[in-house]
Amino acid sequence: MSQAPPDAANFQHPGFLMAQIGLVQPHHLLPPVQADRNSPEVETTEADAAPEHPPTPEQKSFLELLNPLSDNSVMFSKQLFSNNQKEVSRGRLQSDLNDLEQTPMEGVIAGTFLENMWRWNAVIEGPKNSPYAGGIFFVDFEFPETYPYDPPEITWRTRIYHLNISKLGDVYCKEINREWKSSMTVRNILEHLVNLLQVPRPDHLNEGDHYLRKVYEKNPKVYEKTAREWTMKYGR
Repeated sequence: MSQAPPDAANFQHPGFLMAQIGLVQPHHLLPPVQADRNSPEVETTEADAAPEHPPTPEQKSFLELLNPLSDNSVMFSKQLFSNNQKEVSRGRLQSDLNDLEQTPMEGVIAGTFLENMWRWNAVIEGPKNSPYAGGIFFVDFEFPETYPYDPPEITWRTRIYHLNISKLGDVYCKEINREWKSSMTVRNILEHLVNLLQVPRPDHLNEGDHYLRKVYEKNPKVYEKTAREWTMKYGR
């Protein structure tokens, strides 16, 4: 007795869906029929064999994705991971933005640049009782798509006389550079920047201006006087 073809409603063969979309022929998916030891072997002729149909280019591409060792499969997996990570980053940045909008920081305004979630601008007022009081400072942020696992690139746009901020606008602060933690938020970053204006951190220098460090440690009055002069000149 010939075996009836599988019922589509009940058949659970893992390749059945592939047959439905034409990736393999249905006769390839039939469960193997165990031969009866007492029955004579039946030889199949070329006329009885089902014709083979080579897969189309689209089907080949799909089959390569199913093969975990293929280059296309690896690229597909990396792209999938990248897209997921990007969405995680977007969600975290949106949360940080909502936090700053709902609870604004005193003396700080920050937000996205032209609705680009990975580019931010901030305006920081110089803290009172500091050489930077009365100044307005502009700061740019470039967030990677791996944020918050990696820190943003920070550029201090306004010229400033500060031992932790280079002439090119690089900021040297361990918490937002070398000792970055994924728990850090944009609010935390801004708080560290404000704190730097209040209390310079000579121990956080990486390749900063060591000349300013010497001035700050050996002649703090000259350091503060120069910082005030630069604030009045460039921070207005």
